[in-house]
Amino acid sequence: MTDNVESLSYDDFLKRACKAFDLNWRKYRRRATRRNLEERIRRLGLAGYANYLERLRNDPGEADHLPDVLRVTVSRFMRERERWETLRNSILPLLLSGRSSSAPFRAWSAGCCGGEEPYTLSLVWLDQPPSDRPLKVLATDIDEDALLRGRTGCYETNSLRELREPLVQKGFRLQGGKWCVREEVRSPVVFRNQNLRADPLPENMDLILCRYFVFTYYRGYRRHEGAERLWKALRPGGVLMIGKKEGLGPGERQEFFTPWPGLEGFYVRKELKTVPPPLGSAAGMVGQTPQPGL
Repeated sequence: MTDNVESLSYDDFLKRACKAFDLNWRKYRRRATRRNLEERIRRLGLAGYANYLERLRNDPGEADHLPDVLRVTVSRFMRERERWETLRNSILPLLLSGRSSSAPFRAWSAGCCGGEEPYTLSLVWLDQPPSDRPLKVLATDIDEDALLRGRTGCYETNSLRELREPLVQKGFRLQGGKWCVREEVRSPVVFRNQNLRADPLPENMDLILCRYFVFTYYRGYRRHEGAERLWKALRPGGVLMIGKKEGLGPGERQEFFTPWPGLEGFYVRKELKTVPPPLGSAAGMVGQTPQPGL
């Protein structure tokens, strides 16, 4: 039975669509998300939420695109500063110890929005270089407007509000009323359009930043799939960094990641005795507990 267009509110749509497609509906209750959704409905020539819900039920391609329609690409530099300080002071020195001094340190910012996160990592590296190794940061998102903002690298003052003044002066120049990243901050970062669920993965990453993306918006099978793909992209002993308001569930900790003892928000790639079963398989996996810091 088709839902009545007039009776289906935005919240009703979110509850029904997100439950059906393994998404966390409460995380999408934002004005920007509603604008994105309504723009998509207009572009498809549909009459309202109910018609779009029917489209999702009958069009697997559109259903797969739904998380990208709903996602909000808003961030800021040094978001949750204490996490970045932990990364700089505790995680990076251990990740770098015992590794080749000539090989680049490879990081992936998955769901990079407008570039604030990957540039923050570059700023942290520039401010207090933990190693002579060069830094290479892959910054990916599916939103071309966000990627363009990142490649342009110029931001409103509000985006820099968590940065201390010396770091602002070191990493930015004021140009046309906006703060633009300096070349030494920009040069380690490469932006790329990527669908986390479908496109080829980067490999052998030392560090993955995946904050307020997979572990905020996804549920069920979709979340498990995202966690597995992040696991595959890390090198043995590599580290995943997530947001302060996020956490990994028991299944994700059992199969893919071990919490870094005493440091919230950081997880070490777990080395498995068996290769992960095909996504969607009910087969269990037995894992070993790796030691943080290689």
